[in-house]
Amino acid sequence: ARLSLRLVSINVLSLSGATSPQEARSGGGGLMAVGRRHVIKAQLDALQIHVIGLQETRLRESGILPDDSYWMIHTAATPEGHYGVALWLSKSRPCGTVGGRPVTFLQKDVTALVSEPRFLVVLVETAVLQAYFAVIHGPYSADRADPPGSFWRRVATALRRVCKRPFPLVVLTDSNAALGSVPSDAVADCDAELEDAAGEAFHDFVLQEQLWCPSTFRDRHVGPSVTYLTRGQCRLDYIAIPQSWKEARVESQTLPSFEMVAARPDHIPVLLTVDFASVAPAPARLARVRTTLAKHGPAEVVDFGRRLAQLPHTPWHVGVNQHLAVLQQQLHACAHLSSEPAAAVERPRRSYVSQASLDIIH
Repeated sequence: ARLSLRLVSINVLSLSGATSPQEARSGGGGLMAVGRRHVIKAQLDALQIHVIGLQETRLRESGILPDDSYWMIHTAATPEGHYGVALWLSKSRPCGTVGGRPVTFLQKDVTALVSEPRFLVVLVETAVLQAYFAVIHGPYSADRADPPGSFWRRVATALRRVCKRPFPLVVLTDSNAALGSVPSDAVADCDAELEDAAGEAFHDFVLQEQLWCPSTFRDRHVGPSVTYLTRGQCRLDYIAIPQSWKEARVESQTLPSFEMVAARPDHIPVLLTVDFASVAPAPARLARVRTTLAKHGPAEVVDFGRRLAQLPHTPWHVGVNQHLAVLQQQLHACAHLSSEPAAAVERPRRSYVSQASLDIIH
């Protein structure tokens, strides 16, 4: 099995075509919305993106938008025309392979669990990937109506309520948070910024959820880190992934040349590539392992046990059936890599014939 994902998080500053919450409330700018969506999609296709998290879409209704290329799961903006987030999943681009067959996202694989103006949680279950994806638009440090600490605690509570299965969590967020001055397992000091109140709350959240932000790690991020341009230049947008994914090939970068079709530059998308690979063809029969073991003596059995103890753990993303196939192959390989069977010892076929007599006969 192989899993390869390219993810983008992007604050689009409205897909409704509206240039202000007032225009969004009135439904203005519809033609502009179609044009912006086309330009954004064309660039995502060129980048071969599988998963896109969008913030500040400002669409008036929740639901799945009709589209040929992506499953577009959207939450509605507030009645005032603020916020709105979305998760787009490629319909045709394989996110991995199982047994040499490509795996794509199908509608039956996708379940929306939470739908709020600032917060969307979607469960994705495919043959190669089972995970929760959360798209979140966090508050500023100075937001008194919804302070960062309260907001991220509310998000964590919602995740505990709906994420009932032990699947990994991926967060695509405009967190409005500055990070880097306080390093941890989740946040490193690449292009570090002074951690503010929003940063502290978001940092606590990613630690609690056992996530990490690759764009803050020097050995995982390439190029500039800035994602926000309106008031100075800083990093507010992140893709946070499970700590267990540190074993994978993970590369982070921003997309400064991404065309947002906006009157003024605002956010720069962040792109994350995650690549897992494991080869797991299933043997025809497991019985061959038992037959081989039966022919070995005690020393070979000890050697077989040692090889079992050295087996690598099967990656998290492998489904239960594929996990079994991996285990079967590993057992099969361990049996055949063990030393050659010990020479067979001739046993008396009659109880009255002693071993000493057999030695004389032979």
